[in-house]
Amino acid sequence: AVTRGVKPDYPSSARSRRVEGRVIVRMVVETSGQPGQCSIHSANPQGYFEEAALDAARRMRFRPGTKAGKAVRTLVLLPFDFNLR
Repeated sequence: AVTRGVKPDYPSSARSRRVEGRVIVRMVVETSGQPGQCSIHSANPQGYFEEAALDAARRMRFRPGTKAGKAVRTLVLLPFDFNLR
């Protein structure tokens, strides 16, 4: 679960071209709740929003997954939608 969400900055190059899109960030949520090993799983369109999504993902905090009552590292796919509305 997300305990501190971060809204990504809308890149000015995308805003000026009126481009909207979606990026899915793949990350490991560490036992501390901090994101680790962030990478791009998919981006549509490519080349506009990837860095903004990665930056936001790295600043977020999570409640780590648990197994048998203990916190464990968890693979997460986190979507970021970029809409001008």
